[in-house]
Amino acid sequence: MSNVEYDTQELAEKYDQISDSQYENGLILIDRLGLNEGSAVLDIGCGTGRLALHTAKIVGAEGKVAGIDPSPLRIEVAGKKVRKKSSGNISFKVGRAENLSGFTDSSFDAIYLCAVFHWIADKKTALKEIHRVLKPGGRVGLTTGDKGNPFTVRQITDELFLHSPYAGHVDIEDDTSKPVTKKELQALFKAAGYENINISTRINKRYYSTPQEVIEFVEASSFGTFLMHVPEFLRTAARHDIEKEVEKKRTPNGIEIVSNTLVAMAQKI
Repeated sequence: MSNVEYDTQELAEKYDQISDSQYENGLILIDRLGLNEGSAVLDIGCGTGRLALHTAKIVGAEGKVAGIDPSPLRIEVAGKKVRKKSSGNISFKVGRAENLSGFTDSSFDAIYLCAVFHWIADKKTALKEIHRVLKPGGRVGLTTGDKGNPFTVRQITDELFLHSPYAGHVDIEDDTSKPVTKKELQALFKAAGYENINISTRINKRYYSTPQEVIEFVEASSFGTFLMHVPEFLRTAARHDIEKEVEKKRTPNGIEIVSNTLVAMAQKI
């Protein structure tokens, strides 16, 4: 199943409005990449283009930013922004990390994947393709969920689905999101030929008013695939049970949702 198969125009536009946590992590990623004016940059999994537009301002008119995403609907939202605001140094098109055949060898100074890597099924191929299109000395940066310390909602669902009525009907490994541990990510980079690998962890806490807002964020962030690995006859009950567990995370500041984000940098020598 493609992880964008269930995407909708409403979800794409909603994500554009509520993806602040991903965007904030992306700003840290861009800062660590140390981009310069004139740099050629590839944004893999650009979504609705928020971070790519920020990057385009950094590289300036002499630079270029290419954004790709597997969701045509999110590329459509990004494209509208280009037509309104772009200085001509940015482009968007449908594409996937596993197949960068539309780009020539050694064509980018930097490549980044913000909140994307856990959605990529063939991570080995993706990192090899990225290595191919990076210039020697070029750097790749990514942010992704930490499998060893899953975010709050993933913790809730993994535990919930071990029990009745879900046990035996739901396989948590069928979730389209496939995060990795810090150790696994290090090994993947090394196997693909990267050097100067640095991986750190960033803990994010966000607060929501209602469980429904939490689920809305997760659904928009997951292209509508949230709970698609749950049999249809159990989805309504699962959503209700998840909302109950999410409510238990309420603090004086609101419902606290914690995510542990891996922030990784590596270089092609």
